[in-house]
Parts: sequence; structure tokens; C-alpha cells
Amino acid sequence: MKILVVDDEPLIGQYIVQCIRAADPLVEIVDAVTSGTKALKKLEDAPIDLVLTDITMPKMDGIELLRIIKTRYPATDVIMLTTMILRTHARQFRIRRAITS
Repeated sequence: MKILVVDDEPLIGQYIVQCIRAADPLVEIVDAVTSGTKALKKLEDAPIDLVLTDITMPKMDGIELLRIIKTRYPATDVIMLTTMILRTHARQFRIRRAITS
């Protein structure tokens, strides 16, 4: 399985990579990038099975990244992560809508 980690905080991205490697050393971490734009470039370069992405990022947030991935790369699975508490149902609705659109 090829995994891409996306988080605008480099230390958090590296921590996620370390956790994945500790859990399964055979998993291939393609990269840990700091923006949705960089993630899309990686997806253009090679197929990726799973993207782990932060929801709250500048410029392109994780919800927009999810929408683009599901449009361009429907076989790629996405898991969204956040340290922020989702405070409104509107935000949760946007996530559900991005997944099903």
C-alpha cells in the first residue's frame, strides 16, 4: 500500500509517518507534504492508494483536496485528520457532501 501524508505542520506530518512505520514497516510512505497543491502533484506523478490529510490547511483545505482527489483519482482512498474540533454541523455537512459528490 502506498500512502501520502498531507499536513501543513511538518512536524505533525513526520509524526504521522513515524506512527505508520511503527505500526507496519512494510507500508510504503510515498511522502509527507505540506499542502494540497503538493499532494496533487504527487498524485499526478504516481498512483497512491491512501491519502491521510489534515482538514484545516491554508489555501486549499482538506475538504477541497478530498473533492479534487475523488474527482480525478476515484480509486484513491482518503482519511481526513484534524486536531480541531468540528464545531458546526455545516462543516460536517460540507465533508459529507464532498465525499458523496
